[in-house]
Formats: sequence, structure tokens, C-alpha cells
Amino acid sequence: DAKWFCTVTLGKEERKSMIVRGTRNPSWIKPMYLDWFESLDDYVELFLFDDNEVFTRNKISGRTSINLKELSQEVTHDLWLPLKDTETGGEMHVLVTITATEGSASIIRSSQIKSYHAGDVGHLLVNVVEADGLQDKSLGRRQPFVALELVNQRFQTRPREGIWKLKWDKEFELCVADIHTELEVTVCDASETPNHVL
Repeated sequence: DAKWFCTVTLGKEERKSMIVRGTRNPSWIKPMYLDWFESLDDYVELFLFDDNEVFTRNKISGRTSINLKELSQEVTHDLWLPLKDTETGGEMHVLVTITATEGSASIIRSSQIKSYHAGDVGHLLVNVVEADGLQDKSLGRRQPFVALELVNQRFQTRPREGIWKLKWDKEFELCVADIHTELEVTVCDASETPNHVL
């Protein structure tokens, strides 16, 4: 049986999926977060591996890439990417969101993103205004940010320093495919690895 896994790299950062066995159509549904330094590393590289045979361990079975400069920010892109360097062809299905950006152009109206999610029942507009009175830490200063997650969509604000009267006033619009799904709102600390939930 095939043993599939994939890696996602951006600059010096790399993330690896779990191994999926016994299928020709592996699915991971795993979020991977990478930091993007614009104009330094603009391409996300995705590699598909088959770890089936002893003599061909970690053999690349396909690869593809994403040019982040071609994607709109603060919107989840639903992409089918053709695989290169593969014997059988195929595509890789990924959801990509560039988030934690600054500026007043952060809101993407539903008319601009409808083509990405044609089956949606609606859109949810969330305005992250401010946070105040967060828990202090003994050493250093906190760098809080707010993360919004709805099924496979994830957006976040930029970190602010401190624990008092932190203002963002940033709007996000999320696609809603099922009215029974829940929006998860989390305040995290970017000064700790992994990000500490406040």
C-alpha cells in the first residue's frame, strides 16, 4: 500500500503532514502556519512523497508551488494545483490564506470572494476592535493577537505589544457554508512558541 505525506516550505520554514496509507487520493485536512516575509520568499513549495518502498523511501511523487504575490490578502483561496514531476499526473487541493496584514484595505467584500466559495449560504463580518486587561507574564512583554477560525478558514490580526487597551479595529469577512458551524475566537501571545493562548 502507498504511504503518502507532503511537505510545505516557505523560505527556511518547513511543515510536514502525517502519513496517509492505502489510498490513491490522500487527504490531510491539516492547517499549517508559516511566516511570510514579503519579497524575500514569495513562493510556497509543496512536495508529495510516497514512503512505500524501502529502496525509494521519501521519493518525490509530485510537486507544485504557489506565488503568494498573485493572491489577494485576507481571503481564503480554494486552489487546485497541477502536480509536476509525476508519472501519473494529478492535482493537489489546498486552501491558502494570507492574513495578519495591516491597513484599511483589510476587508474583502463578499462580491470579491464569491467565486472562491460558490456553495456558501452567506458571509460573516467580524470586526476585531480591541482587547484590554490581559494576563501579564513574569518576564518580557506579551505580544497578543486575535485569531478567528471557521472550519477551514483562519484569519488573524497583527500582534500588539502589552496587555492594556490594545486596538486593532480590523474587519474580516468569512464564508459560511453551514449555519451550524461555530466561529472560534482566540487571543494568543506571539512572544511564546508555540503561541500561548491567553
